[in-house]
Amino acid sequence: MTNNTQEKQKLIEAFNNSKYLSDYTEDIDTALDYYDGDTCVDNFTEWFTENYIHSADIVYYSNAIKFLSKEDPSLQTSSSLAHDRGYTLENINSETLATILLQDILREELEELKPYIVDYFDSLED
Repeated sequence: MTNNTQEKQKLIEAFNNSKYLSDYTEDIDTALDYYDGDTCVDNFTEWFTENYIHSADIVYYSNAIKFLSKEDPSLQTSSSLAHDRGYTLENINSETLATILLQDILREELEELKPYIVDYFDSLED
């Protein structure tokens, strides 16, 4: 097994072990085949954020409430994130709060995986 294959496997395993990014493991495997050694880590993470994280959402009130009660029962984090994005009590609902929180969690998880992403792209240069 080549170093590149090993690093790719480590990255996919790291995605699989993530709480929410694990939903995108199949997509990440396909995306990694598309990118090559000329691609920098920042370009890849920006692309992933634009194509997956920004489109992630939680639909339906019941799903939103379940997610919020599990991840932010006090609503402090999600309401702070919503406020930072310009939402007010008049124009926010549970689905929007849950979506904002999910996207933030996904960004944090992706940031935690950055060392694996760096190792993968470094292995392409070998």
